[in-house]
Amino acid sequence: MAQSLVMTYRMWQRNRDMFLTTWKASVGGILLEPLFLLVAVGFGLGTLVDVDLVRGLSYGQFIAPGIIAGYTMFHASGECLWGTYIRMERQHTFDGILATPMSVEELVMGEILWGATKGVVSAVMVLAVASAFGLINSPLAVLIVPLAFLAGLMFASIGISYTSVAPSISVLENFYTLFLTPMFFFGGAFYPVENLPDAIQPVLWVLPLTPVVRLARDLALGEVGLGSLAALGLVLLYTLIMVPVGVF
Repeated sequence: MAQSLVMTYRMWQRNRDMFLTTWKASVGGILLEPLFLLVAVGFGLGTLVDVDLVRGLSYGQFIAPGIIAGYTMFHASGECLWGTYIRMERQHTFDGILATPMSVEELVMGEILWGATKGVVSAVMVLAVASAFGLINSPLAVLIVPLAFLAGLMFASIGISYTSVAPSISVLENFYTLFLTPMFFFGGAFYPVENLPDAIQPVLWVLPLTPVVRLARDLALGEVGLGSLAALGLVLLYTLIMVPVGVF
């Protein structure tokens, strides 16, 4: 068991070290893109939004937790889509690694942990910017960081499961376009799910991103209740299901 944990850590460490040598090329997607979105939508389009539609908050306060959750999803799953595929099929990095005592399961778990780490990095950066803009109202928002790691495990596992059966790199775009992007727009990041037609609300609430957005917003506002616990339960359930699916 201890040896397996060490091997998993070594895989995570390998990806971390590679990231630290090229992080400047990634800063745009990790920080600048969500920052531009937060400013353009929160302070631009937000001036046209009736506060009564978003629980009496400024629009920036409402969407900030949703953007944190959304970019946690994009970076965690994206790392285990394109990053994993390139290491596996284009660079053949995994061939060399698997020639060592490391097992496939340890390699995959290291990839998932690294994907979750990328999600946390994005969440921390956007959370810091949102806090600097005065869009975070509660010290409970610090709990968004462990939430981002949990959500990152979930989305990284979902992403790597899809990558494992993808016949070509071009197919990965379908996952992003048909699964991740619709969740970002319909999962409550930009408007309350309750404002949508009753018939589709149950479907939206069981999408993986929706409970993450709900819980992140409750923590950012300091309004934790039974709904928050239900959202946490869903995230835990999906994570406990998808991590073993991704690994095995």
